[in-house]
Formats: sequence, structure tokens, C-alpha cells
Amino acid sequence: MPETIDWIGDVTLAHQRSGKENLPLFLFFCSPGCYFCQKMESGSYVQEKVIRLFDEKILAARITPDDPAWFKSYDVRFTPTCILLNPEGGEEERSTGLLEGNALMAFLLLGLAKSYYDMGKLEEGGECTEILTRDYPNSAQAPEGFFMRGIFRYHADHNRDHFKESFEILHERYHDSIWMKRARLLYLYPCALFRWQTFRDQKGDFWDKND
Repeated sequence: MPETIDWIGDVTLAHQRSGKENLPLFLFFCSPGCYFCQKMESGSYVQEKVIRLFDEKILAARITPDDPAWFKSYDVRFTPTCILLNPEGGEEERSTGLLEGNALMAFLLLGLAKSYYDMGKLEEGGECTEILTRDYPNSAQAPEGFFMRGIFRYHADHNRDHFKESFEILHERYHDSIWMKRARLLYLYPCALFRWQTFRDQKGDFWDKND
């Protein structure tokens, strides 16, 4: 395992490699004078588990204000901003502000899970949600992680009880989360999964009309 993350210096090349190698791409928007960017550089990105995850599953590129076109292209106004893209260039997850080690891991695992889902890699995506919900249950991404875990588990054995389990966990632990309400929809109307899937395939927002 390498000792550091292998940052790709050319962002255009990073996009090309992402599509060619069929790997998600992590974009780190940062600036030299940003205190929280420096905190991520010296803390979050040097953790062994973070380096391993990048080494095995994710390409990474830094973007500084020296490349303002990329900031404009992704509508980034503050640093640090982290974005995870699928190999087609679609945005799966975004965060603005400091992500310390565990928070960064949760962010990456959820983004990977959604990316793998869209790539049709259900086993790999399901593994990401299992790790996320087991190891980072207090993270901001955990509620959506439990929601996605129910979907991955359903695809594995077509047992609708997984939707019930997701809803019950979210109702008990994350009662105020929007993902509890969304899990309730799948629990009561499992057929909504296929509408949700159609919206994802068409790059639309299913929840915009169904929350």
C-alpha cells in the first residue's frame, strides 16, 4: 500500500482515466491559505484507511484557484469542497467544509455505494453500505447509508423485509432524518423502488416530487 494518496495533477487527465479505468473520481477543491484544507491535508488524507480506500477504489485530483474554470464548472464557491463523481462524470456526493478522517470515510463510502449502484456493481455497493452503517453510524451519511443498505440487500435476495428493517432502524435512531420518511415510502410501497431506479437512470431527482 502506498504511503500517500496518488493525486493526479492534470484534472482533464483524471476525468479521462476515470472513464477509461471505470473508477470513481474524487475532486478536492482547495486553496493554499485555507485552514481547513490544510487540516485535511495533514490529518484526513494521511490516515491509513483513507489511503487504502483511494488506492483500491478511487482516483483523486486536487483543484486550486489556479484553475478557476473547474471551480466555475462545478459551481464551487468555498474551500474545502469535496465531490465524488462516477466514471461517467455524474456527481454522486458533495461536501463543503472540513471532513476529518471518519467523516471523510463515511463520505467516500456513501459516494462509492451510489456510484457502484449506477454502474450495476451491486455487490461492491452493498459492501460499502455495510461498512458505512457498521463503522460510522454517527456520521452525517449514516441515515442515507441505511436507506441504501436496504435497497442493496433487497437486490441480493428480493426480500421486501429489508425495506421494513431500514425504516425501523431509521425511525428508531434517526427519527428526524428525511431518510426515515423516504425509507417509509419504500416500506409501504415497495414498487416505488422501480420508479426511483428509473429516475436515477434518467439522472433525475425522484425525491423532488415524492418527499
